[in-house]
Amino acid sequence: MDRTTPGTSAEGVVKDGATTSPRTFAVAETLVNAMRPHAGEAHERGIELLLDVGADVPASLSGDAAELGEVVARATRVAIDAAKSDEVVVTVRNAGTSDGDVALVVDVRAAGVEPAAPIARCLRAIEAPRHAPLSSARILVVAERERLRSILREELARAGARTDLAHDFDAALGQLNEAAGAGDRFALIVIALDGAGEAGHDRARRMVQKMRFSKALAKTPLVVLSPGARRDPATIGFPLSGIAKLTRPVTAAALVRAIEGLLIAS
Repeated sequence: MDRTTPGTSAEGVVKDGATTSPRTFAVAETLVNAMRPHAGEAHERGIELLLDVGADVPASLSGDAAELGEVVARATRVAIDAAKSDEVVVTVRNAGTSDGDVALVVDVRAAGVEPAAPIARCLRAIEAPRHAPLSSARILVVAERERLRSILREELARAGARTDLAHDFDAALGQLNEAAGAGDRFALIVIALDGAGEAGHDRARRMVQKMRFSKALAKTPLVVLSPGARRDPATIGFPLSGIAKLTRPVTAAALVRAIEGLLIAS
């Protein structure tokens, strides 16, 4: 398999004529760290930064994480500047595995813009045990953006959760009441506040106010995924038994850890 970008390989990274030793790194965390410096500006422009990591991409790889992060950060910056839509998506896929080497392909694009060439790297896979820390937990995901709902559902399903989706608070409240009536309550709610722009802030504030007085949420732990905003509507108090606040973009591992902590404490 020959998908290695010049200057990179599974055995080492060539810089200034010298080959450096590869290091193990977490794929999603590396990419989120590359995207996050641009999240604030993207939010102010009404653009959501999304990370979509395929199920067949190993959680950890061996190679030059710094170089990959730098390239993805530059591509994210370019996509934000050129964006003609309200989303920039960083998609990560495994194009093939051979003898322990993974052909990693990272595609950074904004809808309506001619996509740049995908970022391709040949990296060594690191075997890691797979487990389902959220096995059988029923979780409700509330998010306005369809792509974000889909990504969150896939990430939570990989962790073993049963996931239901709602596009706004009113739909979520109906599902909460229906689940309670059927004796199959949600263990936790994940809500992705879409606060982009003034209209987004207003919608988020209204949703928060409704949640403050909802009896259906009185004892339900909540994870709030806030955009990279200077004014964060998620800081308004919630009368809930437990709450965790994370800033998007966020890795699946960080989200699962937050959920695990709330479920243990509840």
